[in-house]
Amino acid sequence: MNVTGLEFFDELSEYHNQQNSISDKYPKMRSILERACKDITANENIQFSNFFSRLNYVCEKTKLDRRQTFQINTLRVNANKVLHSEFYPTNEDYLQDLKALYYTLGHFYGVPIPSNILNLLPKIDDLKPTYRHRKKHDRIRVEVTNKDTEYIYAYDEENPTEVPIKIKHHINGINEEFNSTIPKLWNGCQVNLLGVTIDENGTYFSDHIPIICEI
Repeated sequence: MNVTGLEFFDELSEYHNQQNSISDKYPKMRSILERACKDITANENIQFSNFFSRLNYVCEKTKLDRRQTFQINTLRVNANKVLHSEFYPTNEDYLQDLKALYYTLGHFYGVPIPSNILNLLPKIDDLKPTYRHRKKHDRIRVEVTNKDTEYIYAYDEENPTEVPIKIKHHINGINEEFNSTIPKLWNGCQVNLLGVTIDENGTYFSDHIPIICEI
């Protein structure tokens, strides 16, 4: 069956109008987004390691701008927190995430958002990136977008940002054993950072930078 995107709009509107809690709506929103991503990648000869990589691939393929990519990843993270931890989104959180989902689906399928839906959505974006605590993190998974002689530029799976984070490499006495790994990284590959600290400027320092050969 040829998917036009309007089916997702109808389903999302139905879920929005149901008399249930905000938290109950999030798994359904996540399911719609994941099904849309699977539909768009149905003919791709690629094995995606997780929803994070599939979503970012579709955003890149459809040329979704970085602001909206950050916003839709915020929905992904909020839905995961509802499912796996004690996170209770506010009505403001929900409406921002609902807006992000409508606009992303509209972009993916090239269909306009109905005017009656637009009237429900916030007129102003109020999404702000969250920042990790400056403690030592055992493991952080990231997706690489670029690299240079000093830094790996990537997106943090659990902390969406509009611009890539910076990960310092070639640090003597800390992670120099992984210097030979850096040239092997490619845009879209995922990396597990182990033993991570974050400085006051938001730069990540990892004791270990093992590569995951997948997207």
